[in-house]
Amino acid sequence: MTLRVGLLAAAWAVTCTLSACGGTVSTTEDTADAAAPCPSGTVLTIDVPGDCHATVCDGAGGTRSAVATSNTPSPGNACLLGTCSADGTPGTVPAPRGAACTSPMAGTKCDGSGACVQCLTSTDCPVGLTCSSSTCVSSECTDGIKDGSETDVDCGGGTCSPCHVGQDCKVASDCASSACDTFSETCATSTCDDQERDGNETDIDCGGGSCPACGDGKTCMQPSDCASSICSAVSRVCVASMCNDQREDGAETDVDCGGEACPGCADGKRCLEGSDCASMFCGATTHLCYASSCSDGVLDGAETDVDCGGPDCSGCTLGEKCDQNSDCASNGCQAESITQRVCITPTCTDGEKDGSETDVDCGGGTCPACPALDECLVNADCQSLDCDQPVRNQCLPATCTNGVKDGDETDVDCGGICKQCPVGDGCGLDGDCVSNACDGIGSVCVANQCTDHRQDGLETDVDCGGMNGCARCPVGERCNLTSDCVPPATCTVASPHVCE
Repeated sequence: MTLRVGLLAAAWAVTCTLSACGGTVSTTEDTADAAAPCPSGTVLTIDVPGDCHATVCDGAGGTRSAVATSNTPSPGNACLLGTCSADGTPGTVPAPRGAACTSPMAGTKCDGSGACVQCLTSTDCPVGLTCSSSTCVSSECTDGIKDGSETDVDCGGGTCSPCHVGQDCKVASDCASSACDTFSETCATSTCDDQERDGNETDIDCGGGSCPACGDGKTCMQPSDCASSICSAVSRVCVASMCNDQREDGAETDVDCGGEACPGCADGKRCLEGSDCASMFCGATTHLCYASSCSDGVLDGAETDVDCGGPDCSGCTLGEKCDQNSDCASNGCQAESITQRVCITPTCTDGEKDGSETDVDCGGGTCPACPALDECLVNADCQSLDCDQPVRNQCLPATCTNGVKDGDETDVDCGGICKQCPVGDGCGLDGDCVSNACDGIGSVCVANQCTDHRQDGLETDVDCGGMNGCARCPVGERCNLTSDCVPPATCTVASPHVCE
């Protein structure tokens, strides 16, 4: 692959013959070739069209990601032009007023605000039609009565200009706001609450600059479309962090890995130190991650002693160094000094939770049974022969099986430190109930949080709204979306959001 590049220090052009940026540079002035890496900044490839970045040579035979302001996004709208900021952030600006375009609504000219419209003046319309609200309309659209296919007086219906907020409509195109309320069949103020992807939205009711920013997983075109301010350059969806945006940015040492915030990089990916790598190994000269070895006779990686311990190697033998029980074949690691721990043979009197013990020096089948509230896996681990598993994996007191409501129990032998209570039994907190729902009025366990007389979980008001299966909220109660409200009520745009 041969590219033409400009050298700041020379008046002639040069040709860089690339081999992963480690090629040769030859001048056009003579025949001498100089074996050297390609100059820093030589564009190698445009990895992601439209992300304002490119892979370039780093001048040392390697590559790096750099801002490429010419790699602008393609918005898919002839009346919006892709832009790249100096820091490599993709964006858009409206095309000039009068620029040519095409749209499903027979638009032919850009209005200078990003929309493709039928006309800017009446001279843009066929003979017999006039330009009204950027639409070519017939004379019946100015007669002051509702006739023809109009949805309201002199507007809507596909032949007249769109209607204003509050006027009758059938579909979104009948409205200047492009938002037709499907319940009242009147034009709404905004498209951000119509449960449709329309207007400049990048996903349903979000993004595009006029609606709220989108949540993770929603479609986006630029960072400002996302609540996280991070739009993946490849998948074009909002992601929670830079570690998922399919670009090398922030403190990352390679794409979405390395640095302090992102996961360790896979073998072969770039790194600066061992912590940048999933294997904990970073080549001192290559600065690439490589696999660890548990048989190289060297204490390296996450090993606690030579070729043993850590998450990758087998357990160490007695006397070898360790950080925790799992580093040892015996599953016993004990402090030998203030600064050092070594593998030992676990006993039931060493003051450590080790071996097969479920808590310190008890349980596990080899040591005495554990007292109340100690950890357990099976009933035999407990003095009371009652292990609350798999909920809390704690030994329960003997009082939890005596047929009497005592201690901190909220009903007979349940609640408090005992096992959770079934529906209908008394409770004080949600955690006292198997259903995790304690009625806020009657203090009894109920089937679910949608019937507990409290606003909890994902509810937008008491026992209604949200995404947890509760009933929709009536007029006057709080909401986040229109879907939280009992139809035909809608959720107000202004705060506080209520159904009305």
